Amino acid sequence: MKYKLLFTCAPLIFTSILFASSSPEIHQQRGLRYIRAGLYNQAQQEFQRILSTSPDDIESYYQLGKAYQLDNMLDQAVNIYHQVLQRKAAKKLHGLTCLSLTEIYIKQGDFKSAEASVQQAIALNPQMAQTHYQLGNVYTHRNRLDLAKTKFNESVRLDPGFAEAYQWLGRIALMQNQLEKSIGYYTKAITLKPDHASSYYNLAKIYRLKGDSSRVTEYLEKFKKIKSYQDEVYRYKKSVDENPADLLIRMDLAGIHLDNDNINEALNVYKSIILLDPTMASAYDKLGKAYMEQGKFQEAANAFEKIVELDQNAVEPYLRLAWIYSNQRRFDLAESYLQVAMQKSPDLTLPYHGLAEIYVQQGKLEKAIETYHQLTKIDQNDLDAWLELGNLQIHLKKLNAAIYAFQQALETDSNCDQAYQRIAWIYADQEVYLDLAEKFAAKAVKIDPSASNLSTFSYVYFKNGKYDKAKELIQRAINIEPKNQAYHTQLRDIQNARQNEQ
Repeated sequence: MKYKLLFTCAPLIFTSILFASSSPEIHQQRGLRYIRAGLYNQAQQEFQRILSTSPDDIESYYQLGKAYQLDNMLDQAVNIYHQVLQRKAAKKLHGLTCLSLTEIYIKQGDFKSAEASVQQAIALNPQMAQTHYQLGNVYTHRNRLDLAKTKFNESVRLDPGFAEAYQWLGRIALMQNQLEKSIGYYTKAITLKPDHASSYYNLAKIYRLKGDSSRVTEYLEKFKKIKSYQDEVYRYKKSVDENPADLLIRMDLAGIHLDNDNINEALNVYKSIILLDPTMASAYDKLGKAYMEQGKFQEAANAFEKIVELDQNAVEPYLRLAWIYSNQRRFDLAESYLQVAMQKSPDLTLPYHGLAEIYVQQGKLEKAIETYHQLTKIDQNDLDAWLELGNLQIHLKKLNAAIYAFQQALETDSNCDQAYQRIAWIYADQEVYLDLAEKFAAKAVKIDPSASNLSTFSYVYFKNGKYDKAKELIQRAINIEPKNQAYHTQLRDIQNARQNEQ
């Protein structure tokens, strides 16, 4: 069972401490950062530096004890925590210290000392869910299950998101053969923390008792998948401990977390790498991409800005920065990054795509067209560029130029349904070359019978006076997209034209 780790520090921007001065506050911030990154030895050194000059800094004593505890140096941690309790401090800090001692005593199997310590923690911090949880943990190990249930229920009352407490409630209910209650608790725990393997295993055990073999299989498969991930993480962490200077092992570990959709753990590993080597551009790159997956775009931008500082030849961070700032509608800044990317890699088409899209968002369509023209000179086979160019020309009513762009798209990809569809639409709208329009619309539908292609084919028939065929096709489009009001309007126009003809 993993225990929640409580820290009293406020969140810090990770780059703020990399090149800072040596004031006690900076050492403390750096030490806290090392703890969060799992670099416990480095954290110990930072807090020891503070205490060498400020021996009465009670906060640093506590954090030094936490660094020892997390590094499994339990005797040293206990010694430091006792020193904290002997000094005058706020009730909350003394309560946290008692709680930390409880965690150590439980790990050592000293449940009598654990109970005494956690009772003191509760007296100091009665509204802290973790203290009640740990007392419940002690009661469970001492087989006082009713008291344990009371404390676990108290912990989830104080913190409804406390997954571990629900796990214990589920375990106790299972031990007391209350299967439905146990299912409810474990299901809640999975909702809160879907990466806890034991919840799936115990649910499989419960459903085996209930004789539900399909559910047993379902939960065992989930358990095996998560357990395999956790085992792989354990192997890599062991390798990290054995080779602390090998940052590539840490990069691989972060990649495993990402492969299993555990972005927060991956972020922690990347931050630890950056703390160890603030010049490792690839770590900033991975960090920025992970932040983008979380939608934390300013944090991602900070990481990509750092790559720009570190790697003068990098191009991709400029593109990502442009995308971020474009989405923030900071178009001038986005454009400047794309211009730099073009200078660094003149044959790369992505910056041109990005720049054209920025111009479109600003309504600068002529500039967008000019940019796509430049792009197609670099790569005549860029299908997306020709399609976008054709659509922009239609918008500006430059239909011959649009047709040329779509023809070039077909030269690039003879199975491009969008190009056939757009040319067919132009001919139908202008009521010219209607037989050719039918041929192109039919090709588009054959390649992809989408609602939009069917709608265009219907429009061609409508313009050619073939109302029955037009009606049949638009009804097929409506069947695909029944909420598209434009298709319903198109159907009414066909029906009205047919009535007028009669």
